[in-house]
Parts: sequence; structure tokens; C-alpha cells
Amino acid sequence: MTRVFWRKDAEKVYTQAAEQGDVEAMYKLGEMYYLGLCVEKDRAKAVEWFTKAAVAGDVEAMYQLGRMYGNGFGVEKDEAKAVEWWTKAAEGGHVSAMYQLGRMYGNGNGVKMDEAKSEYWYTKAKDNNKQGE
Repeated sequence: MTRVFWRKDAEKVYTQAAEQGDVEAMYKLGEMYYLGLCVEKDRAKAVEWFTKAAVAGDVEAMYQLGRMYGNGFGVEKDEAKAVEWWTKAAEGGHVSAMYQLGRMYGNGNGVKMDEAKSEYWYTKAKDNNKQGE
């Protein structure tokens, strides 16, 4: 799907595509509502669209849901749910999600503090980040 943020009918175009199963359009709608691009900022709607994209397998949407739950953006803050979404994203190869899991396990946020898991995720993030260089 081509980016259409600049179009006045961007929400309509992405919504039509998302309703036909276009996962990228679902993610883009989440992004639009999160940032307020061509629509009024609505973080609850952003969570709704990111969730649809994440359930359909979009790793970036999984990461964004971790951020939303971890910070209480559009939802009640729930660090355990943030860890759940970041774990799914990390398992899908998302390096920033790996880093966030290292931080969460290291600080005991949303999970029981676990230095071994913290080190595992930090190392995995570092190793995967080097692969992208």
C-alpha cells in the first residue's frame, strides 16, 4: 500500500484497505491516530488499529502496543501487557522490543525481576542490532 498521509481522504483510503484485510493499512491507521496525521489525535483508536495489525502478525504494531500499554497511551497503563506485546515483537525480530524486555526484566517492571532474562534480551538486542549494520 502506498503512503497516502498527505491526502485529505487518507483515513477513508486506509480504512477501506484495512477492512479488506490489508495489515499495513491497519498499522498506518494506528499511526495516524497516534500522531494525529490527517485525523484528530485519538490514542484509544490508535490502540484499536495497532491491535488489529498485531493480531494479524505485524511486528511493528506489536512493539507499538508495548509502548502504548507501558506508558498508558490510549489505555490504562499495564506493564505486564507491555511485556506480553514486546515479547511477541521480540520473538518476531524487533530489536527495540528486545531492548525493552531487557529493561523490564532488569527493573522488575511488569514481570518478576530476572537478571538472567534481562541479560539474555539485552544481548539478543545487541547481537541483532549488529546484524543490521
